[in-house]
Amino acid sequence: MLPMQVAASARRSRRAIGPGKAASPWLAVESAPAHWLGTTHLLDLDDTRLRLRVHSLVQHHPGARSAAMALLAFVRAIPFELAPRYGLRSARRVLDAHRAAWFEKSTLLIAMLRVAGIPARMRVVSVPGDILRGLVQTHRPFFHPLVELWVDGRWVRTDTHIYDPPMLAAARRALMAHGWSRGFGIHRNGQVQCDLREDAYVALALDHAGGMPLFDHGVYNDVSEFLAHYREQSAARWAHDLGHFRLLRGRLRRAYAALRTPPGKTEARSQTGTV
Repeated sequence: MLPMQVAASARRSRRAIGPGKAASPWLAVESAPAHWLGTTHLLDLDDTRLRLRVHSLVQHHPGARSAAMALLAFVRAIPFELAPRYGLRSARRVLDAHRAAWFEKSTLLIAMLRVAGIPARMRVVSVPGDILRGLVQTHRPFFHPLVELWVDGRWVRTDTHIYDPPMLAAARRALMAHGWSRGFGIHRNGQVQCDLREDAYVALALDHAGGMPLFDHGVYNDVSEFLAHYREQSAARWAHDLGHFRLLRGRLRRAYAALRTPPGKTEARSQTGTV
């Protein structure tokens, strides 16, 4: 993996989530919506197929919030699946694959929102590793993406685009059966729907003692900017965390596939990809 070179103009917001704030003195503060409309290596906004898809989805949805809801629903419906190999895919490649996981679905949603003229960005937070309980065992904090979009004069945050409805329903059933507050990638008090009038999360519950993120890493155009910043802060920690989750990747992929597939049924053959 070769993370994109981060420009000196990379930005983060003053308004952090949770008890901690990212210490990023080299990142200038920039919350102006117009800053978050540009193209990057992963946000290939000039791609013809991507632009046509966005147009087809929003043409009957006047207004930013209505258009954003249509795009959110489209990305949410894409089946959640980890690719067999680790890597970074552009928004167009995620659109073609029509299967993706946390950061890839966030990449696609941000790109589609920007094509529609709606400012959007990625916030990365660390959540406790036991959010993955029932799938894998890990005590390492887990990086979790939120998409922030500018609607009705304010930034609205959500992660409700990550799990497709069948996967989310399966995770909620499993979580309730175990009686846990979090696990299977979600929180018991997480929200299923998002109307983009208020923030909505499936993996966080800000009104619950155990639902807060451990750390807020700030906002970025895409995941490659976040990875480059994280590596710059501590190359050793970056290598350790990357290695740890690469080891977990195969088990996570199989666990999510088993969660989706009811007992007695055969899992459909998945498409290959790089994340």
